[in-house]
Amino acid sequence: MKKPAELHSIEGTRIVRKSGKPAAIPAELKNRMPFAEWHDHPEQFDKKQFVKEASDFLFDVYGIGDNQNRHTLGMLADTMEMYVNCNMQLTNDKLMIWHNDGKTAAINPLVNIRAKALEQCIRLMGELGLTPKARLAGQKTEKTNNIDSLLKGPKAA
Repeated sequence: MKKPAELHSIEGTRIVRKSGKPAAIPAELKNRMPFAEWHDHPEQFDKKQFVKEASDFLFDVYGIGDNQNRHTLGMLADTMEMYVNCNMQLTNDKLMIWHNDGKTAAINPLVNIRAKALEQCIRLMGELGLTPKARLAGQKTEKTNNIDSLLKGPKAA
């Protein structure tokens, strides 16, 4: 029987697949995580390649290949590009900038833009199931005590 969304909210669980188990990575995809090619050479970051790799991964692991997720994946690629561009610019710029003829110091705005882009990337990757945390979300062990069973209500037992 499928649990209602309210119970998942109380328990802090989320069903990833219909089986109720977290998504397993197929054996042919399992390997050590390599260093991202674009990390040392950010100018090599390619949005289309990123979308293709992520899309292939989503299809291989979850069987997801619908057109609707292309929007979320596109937003993730744009945000990744923004993060990479901020990194490239910050290698040439100073982390602190000066205003009012050198009287006032402030953090370079690119630092905040990069931080927000990183947060958004993590959020979107979680939404798509591209992070280990998102894939393992269904593995929460259930601890039950009297208060938990009372909070679940009479039909939860």
